[in-house]
Amino acid sequence: MSKIKGAISTSNMLIFSLLLFIMPINPKILPIVIALSLFIYLLDSLIHSPLIFSDKKTALAGLAFFVIHIASVYNSDNKEVAWFDIEVKLSFLFVPLIFFIKNPTFHKNKNVFIYSFISGALISSIIMLCKGFDNYYTMGMEGFRYTNISLFHPTYMAMYLSLATVFLFKEVFILPYKKRWVPVVIILILSFMIFLLESKAGMIIYCIILFLMIWILYLKYKPLAFKSTAILAFLTIGLLFYYGSQRAQFMFKNIHKTILSGHIVKDATTGDRLKVWHASIEIISNNYLLGVGSGDVKKHLLSGYKEHGYRYAIKKSLNSHNQYLETFIGQGIFGFILLIYLFIISYFKAHKNKDFVLGFFILITSINFLFESMLNTMAGVIFFSLFYFLLMNYSDNNHLKEKT
Repeated sequence: MSKIKGAISTSNMLIFSLLLFIMPINPKILPIVIALSLFIYLLDSLIHSPLIFSDKKTALAGLAFFVIHIASVYNSDNKEVAWFDIEVKLSFLFVPLIFFIKNPTFHKNKNVFIYSFISGALISSIIMLCKGFDNYYTMGMEGFRYTNISLFHPTYMAMYLSLATVFLFKEVFILPYKKRWVPVVIILILSFMIFLLESKAGMIIYCIILFLMIWILYLKYKPLAFKSTAILAFLTIGLLFYYGSQRAQFMFKNIHKTILSGHIVKDATTGDRLKVWHASIEIISNNYLLGVGSGDVKKHLLSGYKEHGYRYAIKKSLNSHNQYLETFIGQGIFGFILLIYLFIISYFKAHKNKDFVLGFFILITSINFLFESMLNTMAGVIFFSLFYFLLMNYSDNNHLKEKT
């Protein structure tokens, strides 16, 4: 019997490690792996007694968010699209339920999971560089930019790499001094890849993360030389992101023009996003209580685009490009409040436990939600639900403890 338990626990560790390793490389195959992983997790948890449960408030919040999406199906005219949206968001049903039971294997192997995700991020970076060199023969340096190099949506790719740098930054503190060069080198590689991806949201988020990381280092170390080096490093990378990226320059110029002119700049991707947000807010003002239903969000958005003559948004059939607005449109004020509530309880938990990793995860996802409807795709839903409930239920020993 003990051998069977050991085999199940080992399988639990290996399959979940595989899941995290695959995530930054090919999120399309995640649904199959996550289903198997959650089943083994549940089995492994049940064979250990007594059962230990997590905070029910976290699980209930996740389940409530899923239930309100179920309810919105019956508020939709297009039931087929609505049920497909439920299929995409199934992680919000299974992940909080299963992670509600704490698993001893997860407690023992948290570092293995972290290293698996970091390894996946590093391998994906190597694959992207190989892809860039392959593109170079036909596209030149353009082959190393944006969608030409990314394995999937550049914003999602940058988000995965940003979280990996957070894990690595923690390793800089907890590893012995002589081994710290390893995470530092990987951080530099991932930073370079985020630069090549040229996701505007990704670059903004990473600059914020970098600033906060360097500020922590600035406060933690006393030597003036180190403080000066930290500030110089931030300024150098920030200037590199701005002057080395055409998309970053284009974004800031259009934002500047929009502010000066008082109206949205035409024929600019940033301007198109502002137009989409404007149409989204108009829909919310007319359907703020219950929303339009999961299946009818796109129909109402396209109607709004046509009304205002937003040709690019119609051509590309754009979503809200903002998860907060997308949820408000589909599920009304109750769905919006639940989404905000998920962030509020996680913020307080991170603050209470001094959980460095959870705090940065919330920062990364909450800002990404401003620029992308992340929960419309499997890659976004699985990333958010998996790491959210994992970090919330195992939110301990994640604060910085420096070793010498």
